[in-house]
Amino acid sequence: MYKGISSIFSSLIVTLIILSLSVPLITFFYKEYHNISITQNVEFNKLNMLTMTKLSLIKLNQSSSGTFLYNYGQISIHIKEVIVGNETFRVDYTLSSGQIIPLSKLIGDATIGNNTVLIVANGIEIVFN
Repeated sequence: MYKGISSIFSSLIVTLIILSLSVPLITFFYKEYHNISITQNVEFNKLNMLTMTKLSLIKLNQSSSGTFLYNYGQISIHIKEVIVGNETFRVDYTLSSGQIIPLSKLIGDATIGNNTVLIVANGIEIVFN
């Protein structure tokens, strides 16, 4: 008689342990899945924005007034930062579709030379060598 009761209690204890551990495990896996989904969504949005953002740097000479930015895409490009060599220029300019502007409109008169130009626009970094 005691042997049957102890097996019932041991089965009950094992069941309670499994149930008590299942809640944190299910919560953990749900959070991991949710975080992965958010990360994938952010990366997809960046890739989509990179595909849709079409910006060209046209260099006619070594100065910023002879260097032009051309938006040949279908969406507007919101420029937040322009980096020329080691100089950083914080700007807030929206370049409409089909619009072309001199770089001097964003950074003033500066010598570009052979420096790399990096533009932070629409949440992505665009590099021109």
